[in-house]
Amino acid sequence: MQKCLLTSLLLLLGYLLPAQNIEWVKPIKKKYLQSAICIAPTQNKGFWIGGDHDDNRTFLAAVDSLGDTLWTKSYRNLHPKGYIKNIFPAPAGQYLVGATLSNYSVGASTYSSATPFLWYVDYTGEIIWESNNLLDTCGHVSINDAIILNNGNIIMVGQFTVLNAFTCSSSKVSFAVCVNPDGLKLWAKQYPQSGATNYITQVLQLPNGHLFCSGAESGHGLMGLEIDQSTGNLIQTRNLLPPALAAINANFYYAYLNQMTDGSLMLSGSYYTNSGTGGSYLAHLSPNFEFLWEKLGNIGANKHTIEMQNQKVLVENAIVTSGQRLNLHLLDIATGDTSWTVTLGQACIPNTQQTACLVGNFFNMNGGAYFDGQGSVYIAGDNTNIVAEDTLYPNGYGQNFYIAKISGVGNPVTNFCQNPPQASFGAAFGNDTLLLQSTSISNITYYDSLGYAWYAGGTYIGSDSLLSYQVTAANYPNGLPIKLVITNHWGCKDSTQAILHPDGTITGNKPNSNRQSTTISNIYPNPAAQSVRLDYSLPSTCQDANLKIYELGTGRILLQKRLSVLERATRVDVSGLPQGLYGCQLYADGMPAPKVQKLSVVR
Repeated sequence: MQKCLLTSLLLLLGYLLPAQNIEWVKPIKKKYLQSAICIAPTQNKGFWIGGDHDDNRTFLAAVDSLGDTLWTKSYRNLHPKGYIKNIFPAPAGQYLVGATLSNYSVGASTYSSATPFLWYVDYTGEIIWESNNLLDTCGHVSINDAIILNNGNIIMVGQFTVLNAFTCSSSKVSFAVCVNPDGLKLWAKQYPQSGATNYITQVLQLPNGHLFCSGAESGHGLMGLEIDQSTGNLIQTRNLLPPALAAINANFYYAYLNQMTDGSLMLSGSYYTNSGTGGSYLAHLSPNFEFLWEKLGNIGANKHTIEMQNQKVLVENAIVTSGQRLNLHLLDIATGDTSWTVTLGQACIPNTQQTACLVGNFFNMNGGAYFDGQGSVYIAGDNTNIVAEDTLYPNGYGQNFYIAKISGVGNPVTNFCQNPPQASFGAAFGNDTLLLQSTSISNITYYDSLGYAWYAGGTYIGSDSLLSYQVTAANYPNGLPIKLVITNHWGCKDSTQAILHPDGTITGNKPNSNRQSTTISNIYPNPAAQSVRLDYSLPSTCQDANLKIYELGTGRILLQKRLSVLERATRVDVSGLPQGLYGCQLYADGMPAPKVQKLSVVR
């Protein structure tokens, strides 16, 4: 039976070593042709997938942990010529980065231009605010990468094309833009004539806090700008020509740079020579950008790299040919030796009902691969060679996107457990019932789902965040020992224990510092008084609380009010706001509440 299953996998998905297993590949169907650009995890261990389909119609899809589609949403009416480049999980929804395409004219000619925008959306895909006044340019803009910094600010990088109507020439200028968590632009910088690169494909944060924006142009090596994250000012430039490519006079393409935990760097991409040959490129660099080893392949392009445990690195290699596919290589960081390879992609077998029909044309892997912390990786992509007979596509469309789960890949090196979750709880006796409530936090703003394990007197009693348990307080005159063990999304654990005494006092335990207790519980509009009452709750350790009301669609803050940390209700004068729907968010010590509320102003 095992041999038959293995044979079937080999026929459908290509060569696969026994240590790894493709558990499922599921399509996410829509009416139009489409391309999946990026993937991001959700708090319930599902996924959001973003991209574009024919005529550049921007879309989002929500997928559960089994790969089944929950919903898809198109934004064609809002941005008819838009595409999503990156998705980032955020405390109250998702940050989405993309570009809105439009046209402008110079003389008798019409050119394509683009304006970058940033969306903040809720868990249903509804746009809460949009920030689109980011760059002052009429050239074609490409946002190639973006990152969220520890302070919540977002950095976007890319380049735009400047056309000269007098000389009929064009040039590229690289840029970086920084916005705060509310979508307000903090700074935007252009880097013309930088001496490094006018084609930025990636941004990362160096250990010294500076940003390193890198890219590669035809005929050159890796070029980058080191800039200050608070101002965007250029600090220095770098130009690195890989020795192995210089030796064969090869051109470097699609440079991706990733930093390992020891400060060293993995450089990946592709190359081609003047004779028309080429393939994939991979190198390991020291923290000072010195080349330690290089590997040249004869086919495909190495995309992003992911640092794995045990001094390994996972390399994503896309092969764009008539038999497009994706290879996952696990390599030794110190030597570059390959431990194993997993291949996804074979032409579909006609007239079959197979669900693993794909050819692996993968796009931006900065978010295109997601690990679940249990040794599995989820990958989103699109396929182009689907046969019309496959019943997965009854409308006869030959292209779709999919999500695949591969188990046994291993776990990446993360710093999530360096800031572990914090377990805390409240407890009380009510008649003959023990009442327990977790007030724990995950300490990972973007992934804050938690698992619970309660113990009373050393006995396991349940796994809910709110728990009641039959027990008689009088039976424990010296107090009842209670223990809570929590596990966050990535497997990081913490525990706390306390003694609950019959009089209701608790000794031990940790203080309640739960961000989840930062909420607006009720909103009561009063049209006659042109005001609104809000009931709210704050962590017991909160020192400063603020309320912000902003315009949906733009993120422009219209009203702010400082709140009392001792009270739990406030009344806000909304007489200055026109009738409509607004976003309303509570901040505790500068940290936004996990959920954004909607405020309706009625006249």
